[in-house]
Amino acid sequence: MGLFFKEFGDISKPLTTFDECVQSYTDMHIAFSSIHPFFDGNGRLARLIANIPLLKNGFLPIIISNEDRQEYIELLSTYNLNAPKLDGTSLSLVEKNSDYDRVLVFFKDQYKNSQILLDELRNSRP
Repeated sequence: MGLFFKEFGDISKPLTTFDECVQSYTDMHIAFSSIHPFFDGNGRLARLIANIPLLKNGFLPIIISNEDRQEYIELLSTYNLNAPKLDGTSLSLVEKNSDYDRVLVFFKDQYKNSQILLDELRNSRP
C-alpha cells in the first residue's frame, strides 16, 4: 500500500491533456488492482479510484461497456500474468510493457462510452 501512496499520493498536480489523464487512469487502475486483496469488487473500486484524475481535470469518467467487459477482464488478466510479481523489493506497481500499452489503448477507446451517454442525456431533455 505504501507504494500506491508513493506513486499516487499527490493528486493535486494538474494533468493538462486527455492522454495524461488516461495514462494516470491506467496506472492507478493497474496499481490498485495489483494490491487490493479481494477478488470481488476489484474492478469496480479500481475504476472508481482511477477516474479521479479524469474528473479532477475536467474530463468525463471512463465507462467500460458491458459488451467489452470480457475484453477488459482478459486484457487486465494478461497484464497481471506477465507483469513482475510484487514483493518487498518492488520499486513500482506498474510495469509499462506491451500488455500495458494494450490496456491503455482499450481505456482510451472506452472513453467514447462516456461521450455517448452524455449526448443521450442531453438529447433526452425537453
